[in-house]
Amino acid sequence: MMTFSSIIFTIYSIIDYIKFNNPSISYLIRFDNSLNNTIYLRDTLFMFRFYRVYLNSSETDLNYRGKYFSNFKNIELNIERCEIGKNMNIKFKECLEKKYKDQINKYYCISSEHENLPLF
Repeated sequence: MMTFSSIIFTIYSIIDYIKFNNPSISYLIRFDNSLNNTIYLRDTLFMFRFYRVYLNSSETDLNYRGKYFSNFKNIELNIERCEIGKNMNIKFKECLEKKYKDQINKYYCISSEHENLPLF
């Protein structure tokens, strides 16, 4: 029974192959070494928030630092309050204003001086 099913499927596949006029070619770009697949920090939306950081019963900015490790670099990152156009790409403006309204400055982002660091 299994052999019969295999023969029927093979015949059907050959007929289908012969009838098909417009073949499409699929190509997976991620394995192409000639393309530059680098994603930079400036092209991403990366923001975070610290809670319960209070001094004298008021919220305050502290000097936060981050670390960037790669095969070639180890860099200390400056962390600052988020501002659209400064340390956040302007292309995210509409989405962020709709979701967070006027609270964007309560979040922290990596400083724009590090925007050319590759993430991938």
